[in-house]
This record gives sequence, C-alpha cells and structure tokens, in this order.
Amino acid sequence: MTRPVYTLAKSGLILAGSVFGLIRSLRILDHLAQNTRGVTANVEAIEALQARVETIHLAVATLGAQSGQLQAQIDRMATTMVTKAELDGTLERVFATLDRSVEERFDRQSRSVEALRVMVGQTDELLQRVLDGLEDMTSADEVQTHDRLDLAPTHR
Repeated sequence: MTRPVYTLAKSGLILAGSVFGLIRSLRILDHLAQNTRGVTANVEAIEALQARVETIHLAVATLGAQSGQLQAQIDRMATTMVTKAELDGTLERVFATLDRSVEERFDRQSRSVEALRVMVGQTDELLQRVLDGLEDMTSADEVQTHDRLDLAPTHR
C-alpha cells in the first residue's frame, strides 16, 4: 500500500515541478518579447521552451501510465481481499460442522451408557434368579437329606 502512495506523491511532485517550469517558461517568453536583443536569442529561448514543454508532456504521459498501473494494482488487490461476510460465512460453516460432530458424539455416548445400564440391570436380574435357584436347590437337598435321616430305621 505504501508503494502506490509513494508513486502518487512522486507523480504530484513531478506535476508541480512541471507547472512551475511552465510558468517560468511563460515568464521567460514574456521577457524575451519585451527584450529585443536579437532574433537568434529569441529563437534559442523558444527552442529551449519547446524542449521544456516536450519534457513536461513526457512527464505527464509517464504520470498517466503510472496512475494506470496504480489503478490496476489497486484493482488486483481488491479482488484478492477477503470480505468480512466471506470470513463470517466460512467460520459459520466450520463451527456448524464442529458443533454437529460434538453433538453426534454426545448422542452416541448417551446411547452407549443407556445400553450399558440395561445390560447391568438384566445381569443383576439373571444373577438373582441363579442365586434363588441355588438357594431353592440347597433347601431341597437339606429337606431330602433330613427326610432320609428320619426314614432310616432306628435300632436301639
């Protein structure tokens, strides 16, 4: 950005110098017209002024080309810049994707925890049934053993 400003300032200085030179040249022409020293001196002065005018024309043409280049450079920079709206849109898409991903993970983990709770509950019920069955079997064995002992003939 400083280079375009530098070029613009340089162009302004050249233009100011050219205008100063033109005004000075016009004053010289006025003095030459008043001073009739000789035709040759006037012709030389006119040629010098004409050379200066041509130099000014070249400087103005150069300034025009530089300003065209400056405008082209500004246009190129404007097309490569990211606008706030583009940045906002991109950030919104990225964070929306991230939010969905986190939400899906939490949902999966919640379902896994719930499935684990159901399995633990079913395991507890099954274990309770097995313990009840063992207890019933132990009670039945004790009753049978007791009955056998009572049925055995006693000899006294």
